Amino acid sequence: MSSFRHRFSPGSSPSQTQFLVVTLLAFLVAGCGDSPAPEPDPADVEVSITPEQDHSSASDSLPSPEEPMRDEQPKARMQPPMEPPAVSRPELDDAELLNLGIRTFRSPHVILRTDAVTFENEEELRSLPELTSELLETMIERLEKYAPSLPIQARLPVRSFIMEDLKLFVQADLAPLELREMLHGVYRDQTFWMREQATDYYRRHLFFHESIHCLLDIYGYGYPVWFHEGMAELYAVHRITPEGSLEFGIVPGSDQVEGGFGRIANIHREIEAGRFRTLEDVITMSSNEFYPHQESYAWAWAICRFLADDQLTSVGFENLLASVNPPQFRQQLEQNLSLDSPRLRADWAVFATTLEPDFEPDRMLIQWDDSPARPLAGNVEMTVQADRNWQPAGVVLKAGQTCRISAAGQFQINDAPKPWISEPQGVSAEYVDGHPVGQLQAVVFNERVAGEKQDYGFLNVIPIGREGTITSETGGELFLRVNDRPSSWSNNAGAVSVHVELE
Repeated sequence: MSSFRHRFSPGSSPSQTQFLVVTLLAFLVAGCGDSPAPEPDPADVEVSITPEQDHSSASDSLPSPEEPMRDEQPKARMQPPMEPPAVSRPELDDAELLNLGIRTFRSPHVILRTDAVTFENEEELRSLPELTSELLETMIERLEKYAPSLPIQARLPVRSFIMEDLKLFVQADLAPLELREMLHGVYRDQTFWMREQATDYYRRHLFFHESIHCLLDIYGYGYPVWFHEGMAELYAVHRITPEGSLEFGIVPGSDQVEGGFGRIANIHREIEAGRFRTLEDVITMSSNEFYPHQESYAWAWAICRFLADDQLTSVGFENLLASVNPPQFRQQLEQNLSLDSPRLRADWAVFATTLEPDFEPDRMLIQWDDSPARPLAGNVEMTVQADRNWQPAGVVLKAGQTCRISAAGQFQINDAPKPWISEPQGVSAEYVDGHPVGQLQAVVFNERVAGEKQDYGFLNVIPIGREGTITSETGGELFLRVNDRPSSWSNNAGAVSVHVELE
């Protein structure tokens, strides 16, 4: 994912070109002498190579299909770019490349050259530059909004290569020799190379990811690696509509996961292994942590997805695009996002620990209310909506204080194949996190006590049902919800009537 920082200018004189074409045709007829490179797993992402690094492959073995995407070489983003060679030679034209079995497809923003065209995938590959132009046009609009003086158009067109036989592209002087054992992909400056992928979805995803890198790299070292990689992943998650247009930057669903997107599964494995990362943990990841630790890419995607969706950060997050150097980026981060806010950290804990395909970010996150909560001194009546996550009760418990909560009413917790009607005790036909779906639950949020899990109490769920009591050791604000999946809030309807009283 990291860029080569020097330029590579392939090409040859006319006589050299003719000799190269004849030689290559003879080479192709005779065969390479060894077996083709293994087909990359769709759940993997790209290699990253710099001139200072060892260019050997990091691993000869491929991961299992369940593994999320990963890099295979360390990054060195702080190395200055090398000067281009003094003499550049013209590269082979489209007709000459076609004689070698390399097809060319173009759009206003992208030039794609590939030897991977088959009867089954030709239309997919032909449409890929146009789809990428849709994505890049939107990204250009956003970049020009925040940094109008930058020469963004100079980054275009992006030159790209999808390769079945990598040796062919090296021999044709279209790929540097350093990539001869590349398993997945790499970008540098305005060019990227990638292996052909096993699924149409992941071919597009990786292609979009690398294209975004090429565009965002106009800032050079202005973006930290978590933002650079997270933004590329954020916008690469996509779907093609029945009309053939592109929707990008979407919440990943089952189609994307089946197509090779493994970030959610990777986050789950990390948390189950006791390696939950706080917001600070993620934004301080160094370049070296993106190899060989593929989970770093999952955390980078997750934090960008989270910051783009959370009600506390969604506006400030886009302002980060205006940063053109590390101090400015850090200043924007501190001023606009308030990452040390207990509310935001609690939101992050809820988000990261409940991720699943088709999650609904505006409903799954905590429903904060700016109205100040008051100390619980008597009886309180409220309603808890069934179609969203944690909701404030408007009252604060003192340390050691006990309250009784009782609930009544019916509400819908699903609408397929027909409406599911539940009461506060929940429905035993389905369980979420070990509790019946539809069960009334409570937590106590104390912004002064982060807790061992850095969740400020939101992972310490207290089942209530029809009736229950809470004794808070630390004290804090009371929140309530109806138990459900992060992807299933929107098919709920109705509310629970709740009565809270001191004991």
